[in-house]
Amino acid sequence: MIPPRPAIDHITHVDNLPSIIREGQIYADAQIGERGLAPSTIGMEKLKANRRRFPVKCHPQTRVAEYVPFYFCPRSIMLFTLAKRNHAEIGYQGGEASIVHLVADLRRVVRSAEKHERIWAISLSNAASAYAEFRASLDALEEVRWDCVAATEWGGRRDVKDAKAAEFLIHGSFPWAGIHAIGVQNLKVRQRVLAFLEESAHRPSVSIEPHWYYAESGDRHA
Repeated sequence: MIPPRPAIDHITHVDNLPSIIREGQIYADAQIGERGLAPSTIGMEKLKANRRRFPVKCHPQTRVAEYVPFYFCPRSIMLFTLAKRNHAEIGYQGGEASIVHLVADLRRVVRSAEKHERIWAISLSNAASAYAEFRASLDALEEVRWDCVAATEWGGRRDVKDAKAAEFLIHGSFPWAGIHAIGVQNLKVRQRVLAFLEESAHRPSVSIEPHWYYAESGDRHA
């Protein structure tokens, strides 16, 4: 069942917040390269290469890397991979504690994008996969497998894992002012985020959300 107010989550390393605040935008990977920015990278290079190569099929003149990605859940497959700290294709091995969730309201984002003639898309699985299906209508929310999006265990079930990795994509950049909340794992990271926000005119709420992470049993006050 579609949530009454679907939220979308962009994950990034906390060290990237000052640049996002200063620029006033979250940039797509393609834009980051063009602008010469050097963020703390947490992604898998193979998937990043796929994103640079694969088209967004509902906007075939564009590539996935030209979009800012959001998940439909905070406890994403990517976050699980980061939490494991053992993936050979990911240079970052710092775990999940320093990863923050930047949260926006999906329907509000779509209204704003359409008002400003910004293209967007929904992928029904990981947008970096060759078999990903893309849609450019909110009717696609009926196709998102929300039971899989909410799943906390998937074992060997590839179908659940694929469906959980569904994404919302917005072309070019996403305005910092569009983020209404930030979720963090522990008090230490929350304090860092609040310190960064002192330099920002826009100040989303910041909350400790251990259930958004895989190491829920860790010390939330660390």
